[in-house]
Amino acid sequence: MKKEFIPYELALRMKQLGFDIPTFGYYQSTRLKLQFPLLKSETQTQTYMREEDCSAPTFQQAFRWFREKYGLASQFSYYHVPKWGFEILEFTDIKMTPSKIVVEYSKPRTYEEAELACLEKLIEIVEQSKSE
Repeated sequence: MKKEFIPYELALRMKQLGFDIPTFGYYQSTRLKLQFPLLKSETQTQTYMREEDCSAPTFQQAFRWFREKYGLASQFSYYHVPKWGFEILEFTDIKMTPSKIVVEYSKPRTYEEAELACLEKLIEIVEQSKSE
């Protein structure tokens, strides 16, 4: 179950970018350990967390958040060699036509490695845009 959640370091960077969606778990800052409280509602996680704790989004939540908040959509491709790559598309108009394509073919060996590399690139893109 834990591999469904993004690693702590990336979750912390997303928190710094403003990620505030309710999640099923969170990282406890004192132990950097993933916590799964017994939830009765989707907003209850936030009541368990202290300010220094960090939400633990699933990969699906993270990719959805970048798509909805920043118009950055990701897609993954498999190449005939056992390697994966990804593309990041930027959508800025209502027609959902990409206005900018950020292509990153890091060609990790597994799909999971491609997810991590893509998520790192998404975070980097948003961090750079905020610093400009």
